[in-house]
Amino acid sequence: EATRQKWKDERAARLRSEIEEQRMKECSFMPHINPQSLLIAQRRNPFRKNRSPFETLYQDAFQRKVRREEWKSYLPEEATFAPDIGSAHDRPSNDDTREMFFRRLSSSKRASSPRADSLASHGPHPHGALRDGHCVLRQPTASTVSDSGSPRFPSPRWVTSSGVTPAGDDSLSGSTPRERLLFDSPRQSARRSEARNGSRTTTRSSDIFDRLFSESAELKKRAAESESAAIKAAKELSSETKALGRSREILERKKMEKYERLYRALGG
Repeated sequence: EATRQKWKDERAARLRSEIEEQRMKECSFMPHINPQSLLIAQRRNPFRKNRSPFETLYQDAFQRKVRREEWKSYLPEEATFAPDIGSAHDRPSNDDTREMFFRRLSSSKRASSPRADSLASHGPHPHGALRDGHCVLRQPTASTVSDSGSPRFPSPRWVTSSGVTPAGDDSLSGSTPRERLLFDSPRQSARRSEARNGSRTTTRSSDIFDRLFSESAELKKRAAESESAAIKAAKELSSETKALGRSREILERKKMEKYERLYRALGG
């Protein structure tokens, strides 16, 4: 097997040398290749020792030509601006069609933007804290004593460090942020959350109603202006039509009078 492979390699090398000699006979241009170019060619193709530098340069030029033609085919027909960006950046795109190009752009944009599921996984705070405030959990202390029979350490309540409490919370008014405690029963927490949700829904509904009312009033005003303009244009058009009819009648009358005078002058 090794002998057979060696024979194939020798035969391929001999055929390449024959092809190179045939090309060199037809080619009259013999460029001088300096040692640095030979070294670069050997470093680029270290495993192809039987390949001549002329063949290497020829293949490299051929590949560059193919890539340049492919790159030109990617440009749209209406694109007339083709700046020279240098030989280092003269390379074809990896996209076969414009659709693949735009798909790659959209995928990279989606990858750079935060995902919706990751944002939704955090979700609103379970205790209904304000969105724009920093939530601080007040830990229970040993001095907290319950006289109403409720649990000694009920569920903690979330308040903001800025001292702003949610809408509908009047039980903590009149005290400083450091003195506001801190604990609510589950029933009170549910009642406060329902009150906050109801107030937000009412506010949003009123805003939507006000916006719709203003838009409807503006549409009515525009419709009235359009109707008045149409009526005015119709009146002007009718007056112009009447004036045109009258001018035609006057011209016909003058023409008939002229014909009658001419007929009388001819002795008719």
